[in-house]
Amino acid sequence: MGKRYVDQSGAEILVTKAGAGTLSIGQTPLTIKEAKPLPASD
Repeated sequence: MGKRYVDQSGAEILVTKAGAGTLSIGQTPLTIKEAKPLPASD
């Protein structure tokens, strides 16, 4: 599994390997995309 990062325009990046540093596009840092809750399987 990986972490998804998103910028203000909606571009999404999937990171599958951890490392030092921060992610950004130009001077704009990327933020972690919130996980969506899975639907119940009742």
